Amino acid sequence: MAGSIGPTTKAITVTGGVTFEELREAYYIQAKGLVEGGVDLLLVETSQDTRNIKAALLAIQKLSTEVGQQVPFVVSVTIEPMGSMLAGQTIEAMWASLRFAKPLAFGMNCATGPEFMTDHIRTLSQLTGEFVSCYPNAGLPDEEGKYLETPTSLAAQLEKFVDHGWLNIVGGCCGTTEQHIRAIVQMVETKKPRQRPAEQHRAIYSGIETIRSGR
Repeated sequence: MAGSIGPTTKAITVTGGVTFEELREAYYIQAKGLVEGGVDLLLVETSQDTRNIKAALLAIQKLSTEVGQQVPFVVSVTIEPMGSMLAGQTIEAMWASLRFAKPLAFGMNCATGPEFMTDHIRTLSQLTGEFVSCYPNAGLPDEEGKYLETPTSLAAQLEKFVDHGWLNIVGGCCGTTEQHIRAIVQMVETKKPRQRPAEQHRAIYSGIETIRSGR
């Protein structure tokens, strides 16, 4: 069972109105409650600001020390149509900023559906030695709040990612139903998961984007 920890209602870079210490404490309370409730791992998901994620990871680290074992976690971000998180970082810069934490997986969720995730998931798959996850919305909701991706169409779009060997974990977010998940499960039954690349031993620095050192 996975416990969801969302982005909260505050983002240091985007909204302000909160300190790093306040965020870390808020994430700690969430993580502690979920772990005490019996979850097996934590999803730091729908993330839009790397600073928020760092606060969450420090909270999980503190909790892991208290319980005497590492609490597994996934880092899952949302990339906007302009090609970055709301706070401005690209998927590559986010990974470079957080790879020290060694999550179970890096990935993407929510957003506008799988179509606009393609370039970012491909990039992440080529970069990280961790697993890669992807659980998109069933497209964007229309004016009536209905999501337009059917179980068949969503599974077909995700199948492209799977066939390219980009994913280890796959599912659905907003607007998906048990029918969507069933179609995804049936789609992956005969597929092979992504093979993780060898660890890179190059210095990579990140701000909004990344800078790589020479070989």
